[in-house]
Amino acid sequence: MVGLLWERIVVALTTVPDARGLGLTAVAFAVYAAFALPIGFFSGFLQWQVHTENRWQIVSQTLVAPALCEEIVFRGLLLPHPGEGKSTATIWLWSSLSLFLFVIYHPINGVTLYKQGYFTFRQPVFLGLAALLGVICTVLYLLTGSLWPSVVVHWFVVVVWLGWLGGIERLVQSSNQD
Repeated sequence: MVGLLWERIVVALTTVPDARGLGLTAVAFAVYAAFALPIGFFSGFLQWQVHTENRWQIVSQTLVAPALCEEIVFRGLLLPHPGEGKSTATIWLWSSLSLFLFVIYHPINGVTLYKQGYFTFRQPVFLGLAALLGVICTVLYLLTGSLWPSVVVHWFVVVVWLGWLGGIERLVQSSNQD
């Protein structure tokens, strides 16, 4: 079992997306934005707030965590690699489990490892947007066989939220509501 999981991670990280994969990455981000921005702004969860402090720190740190780490766990480890030839039913089962775990991981993370996110990570709008991100990243991974498109979309979404759409302020607010 450990061998299979290790092989999944290696294959997922060493598969380089081709031009089609790069195009799918751009489309995936556009689809996410088309749904997330109206939902986020209409609900008041997202607000235009440009955060200029520590911008490069945010950009670099979020590439590792959450983007790369979460994609390795929730896509690379839990989902069968497209090259494994699993049945559609198996893929749906593991995709559903992965999505469920990805969504509930956030409030658990707010209680345990990242207490600054406690309040924000339990909000229904945040969880809905996380679920949408999880679906998009799952589809990207299954279509490309590479984790990199999912990592890029996940990373870019988090950077935009933190840097321009009020994410930093939400997390500061969240830590003040403990």
